Amino acid sequence: MRIYQSLTVLLIVCLFTSAAAARILTGDEVSRADPTALTVEADLFKSIGMSIALSLAQCEGREACTPSVSEGELQSLIDALNERIDSLVERQEGGEDLADVLTAYVNQRENYLRYMEKLDILSEEIAPAEEAAPELVEEAEVFVEEAEEDVVEEPPAEEEIDFSIFEDMDEEVQ
Repeated sequence: MRIYQSLTVLLIVCLFTSAAAARILTGDEVSRADPTALTVEADLFKSIGMSIALSLAQCEGREACTPSVSEGELQSLIDALNERIDSLVERQEGGEDLADVLTAYVNQRENYLRYMEKLDILSEEIAPAEEAAPELVEEAEVFVEEAEEDVVEEPPAEEEIDFSIFEDMDEEVQ
């Protein structure tokens, strides 16, 4: 039983340590990183991809839904994956065995490209809904403009406030 508890604690420590160390590497770091660090980064891209997939799935079939990722953000992630792949191909040509890590990055890039396709489809579905109801968009813009105009910069002076509605209460309290 004691061994089981020790192994459980060790596993938890390892998981938290690797999760805390997980971050997207810079270009220079990628060219020097060992396969373990690259695998951790590939797992991070996988985790990010899972949240993107969930966001896209949540918006499928719903008109008034905006995914939590933009096309630009997704393209930045795809570009980063392409840089990783190019760097790893160069390193592999130099004699390093990085086939497993390279495969992980290529798989993630393919997933991200599918996410981009889904995002494009969702954007096409949302655009006609906005075009079908331009009066709603105009009403929302007018509402925002009116709300901005209604913002009070300074509170009214005490002399300007009518406290007469409280006069009856003062008499009842006394």
